[in-house]
Amino acid sequence: MDIKITGKNMDMTDALRSYIQEKMSVLEKFDAGIALVDVEVDKNMHHRKGQVFHVRANVDIPGKGLVRSEDVHPDMYAAIDLSQKALELQLSHGRDKERNNRSKRKAGREAKDLLGWLKFWRKSK
Repeated sequence: MDIKITGKNMDMTDALRSYIQEKMSVLEKFDAGIALVDVEVDKNMHHRKGQVFHVRANVDIPGKGLVRSEDVHPDMYAAIDLSQKALELQLSHGRDKERNNRSKRKAGREAKDLLGWLKFWRKSK
C-alpha cells in the first residue's frame, strides 16, 4: 500500500508525514487490496475564524473503486483523525456488505440443493 502525502499552503514536517502514515496504514486491515492512499492537507487562511485545515483522502482499491473522505477542523491533527475514521467507517461498511452478499448467495445455493434433494426424494417414493 502506497501513501502519497501532499501539503498546500503549509510546510510538511517529518513528524506530520509520519503521523499521517501511521494513521492511514491502519486502513490496510479493512481491505488488503488497497493500492494507493492519497492524502492532501490544505491550510486555509481566508476563513473568518482563523486557520482551518482541510484534509482530503482518497483510497484507491483496484476492482472496487474509490473511497473518499474530506474533513475540515481548526486543529490539523484532529482533521486527520476525522478523515481516517470516516475512511475506516466506509471501508468496514463495504467489507460487511461483501460478507452479507456472500452469505446470502451461499444460503441461496443451499436452499436450491435442499429443494433439489426434496424433489428427488418425492419422486423416489
